Amino acid sequence: METTSEFKEAIFKVSAIGFESYEKVVNSSQKDLGTIILEEEINTLNEVTVRAARPEITIFEDKTVVNVESSTMAEGSNALQVIGRSPGVFIDNDNRIQLNGKSGVLVMIDDKQTYMSPEDLASYLTGMPADNIKSIEVIANPSAKYDAEGAGGVINIRLKKNNLNGTHGSMQIGGGYNGLPNSLANASLNHKSGKWRSSLNLNYNNQGNLINLQTQRNFSSPEGNSSLDQEANTKRIQESMFATASLDYDINDKHSVGGNLQLNNLNQRDEVDAMADIQISGQQNNDYLKTSNEGNQVTDRVFANIHYIGLLDTIGSKLTADLDYSIMGANNQNQLSNLYTTGIDGIISSNVLDMNNDMYYSIMTTKADLFLPLQNGSRIETGIKGSWVKSQNDLTIDRTFGDENIEPITYLNNFRYDENVWAAYVNYGGSLSKKVNLQAGLRAEHTSLTGRQLVTGEVNSSKYLDWFPSVFIGQKVNDNYQINYNINRRLTRPNYRFLNPAVFYLDDLTQEQGNPNLTPMYAHTAEVTQVWQNAYQFTLGYTYTTDIFQVIALQDDATRVTTLQIKNLDNMHNFSARLMVPVEITPWWSTNNMFQAYYNAFNSQIGDDLLENSAFSVMARTQHNITLPGNFKLEFMGMYVGPQVQGAFRFGGFAYMDAGISKSWKNDKFNLALTGRDLFRSQKLRGEMQFANVDTRFSQYFGQQGVNFTFRYRFSKGQTFSVSQRSGSIEERSRLD
Repeated sequence: METTSEFKEAIFKVSAIGFESYEKVVNSSQKDLGTIILEEEINTLNEVTVRAARPEITIFEDKTVVNVESSTMAEGSNALQVIGRSPGVFIDNDNRIQLNGKSGVLVMIDDKQTYMSPEDLASYLTGMPADNIKSIEVIANPSAKYDAEGAGGVINIRLKKNNLNGTHGSMQIGGGYNGLPNSLANASLNHKSGKWRSSLNLNYNNQGNLINLQTQRNFSSPEGNSSLDQEANTKRIQESMFATASLDYDINDKHSVGGNLQLNNLNQRDEVDAMADIQISGQQNNDYLKTSNEGNQVTDRVFANIHYIGLLDTIGSKLTADLDYSIMGANNQNQLSNLYTTGIDGIISSNVLDMNNDMYYSIMTTKADLFLPLQNGSRIETGIKGSWVKSQNDLTIDRTFGDENIEPITYLNNFRYDENVWAAYVNYGGSLSKKVNLQAGLRAEHTSLTGRQLVTGEVNSSKYLDWFPSVFIGQKVNDNYQINYNINRRLTRPNYRFLNPAVFYLDDLTQEQGNPNLTPMYAHTAEVTQVWQNAYQFTLGYTYTTDIFQVIALQDDATRVTTLQIKNLDNMHNFSARLMVPVEITPWWSTNNMFQAYYNAFNSQIGDDLLENSAFSVMARTQHNITLPGNFKLEFMGMYVGPQVQGAFRFGGFAYMDAGISKSWKNDKFNLALTGRDLFRSQKLRGEMQFANVDTRFSQYFGQQGVNFTFRYRFSKGQTFSVSQRSGSIEERSRLD
């Protein structure tokens, strides 16, 4: 520091909240005061009361952030449930995530891919307590620095982290009932001392669901028409244990290293009882198929990460590096019993399928990212990444017949899959003028994959290089009004499970089969977003997707066997409009409201048949947060999902409501919450497929209706910072992190 005028003596003073003040007597002859280091204040501030409440939803230029840790309904929930309540998100009947009416959504955790199939991801998120989550970032159009994977957009889950000195933690227990008893328990411990930061989280969750599925199928053949009416009831219990640990060390004020470890165990038990009534033209009595399926799947997953963060200079240049390694092993055992009774002579035939499916994958990824500030506030971001995926899937099916004269049959499937992806990107951000900002980037990804079916010797392999540009322009019209323009290109690669040609039996007349001929799907998106007062948002968007993945039902009218298979459809057009309106009704009652309208059109040639399926749909969501006297907090959410189409399927609309109330005391040290989900038992999914020779209708309810309670205790020793929440102005709330 240099002085600019002559003086005899002066007192130079530096102060900051949380640090001891620095004072020094200086004179005009001292031109340089050197490096000044402030010592951390020992007797720090114990409590700060902020007269505002964090909004449940916050809008940023490039993403929408859902604040989970301030939500009453997050108490006792799991990660999949809170994702499903995020703006524009819809969870379909197979627990696959859609965003703004589009499939192929990439789910990340702390900016890291999970590399899981939709089935594994749904189970994993079901076992993750919402209490571990800080926020959910909904990114409809990611920039080039994100992986190109995820044609439908990105959902990034931010886990809680500790940045306060001392020891802090919490313990939570809870339970509920939705036709089956549910229970949960979790504990977290965080410690920060000097240059060290550590955390430990342990979670247990036991969740049950009673699932009802009703299906009607119609068949036409030269021998005559027939129909099948089937009702299946599933008792599903998922018991999961989830543990995370992290350790970080600040080498100095510019460099830090750390690592974290995640362990997950899931035990899912299914008991399925189904009865099918088969009406055959010209036959007086019906045929019947009675099915029971007992399944048990045990999944173990380990994820490890080491990372480095370095500040390279005083202007903000930053280098980050990560090395990730994860392994997953799963064993799925099913015993499927089929009892078939003919209506002609009453002859009973039976068979039992014993299915054993062993799955394993290992994934290693490494990446490095460099952030370089330039003059006039502009910046360049660049990085490289490599990922190596190896998986194997071994399926054995033994079919034993009730007639002792028929020899047992054994089916084998041994599938191996290897995938390597190298990626590099460069991203530029800066100002074109005082009111126009530009962010433009280009990402290149080279993919090499091989799938091998060891039983038949079939090999499918491919290599391809793709380019993924992205452009974002922000125009600040005035202090209260901004327009954002965004275009990008993304892809979704087929999961290795989809590529496995194995046949998996649901009953004697229903089966699933993989498709080794799947190719990646590509999405080209353009959006215009208008933002008023940094709170109100209106978005218009268009996405053109080629080779889109969709489930198609293939039907054999003679045998009445239906095979479900994922295929590449030629293209899909998606037009969307989304409106986000936060409203403060009173100082203690605030709402976030979302209305979305979209049009989906699917077109594809499938064999000899041309698929043309389109529909206009709407989605509306309103969330209300009410602060009551005595530290009570009430929250309720209503959602409507209109009729829509996906591939060859058409789905009906439905509406539902969730609500929760919580009471905290002792400066939020204790909290008791009661939540109710699907209060009117209306979250029922109905659909149909009428394409080619397929005429199928179904209705499914997942048993969401239920009530849960949780009790949480927080403790701390050392530096604390608590927020006494009360609703306030939107502008003030938006500043709270």
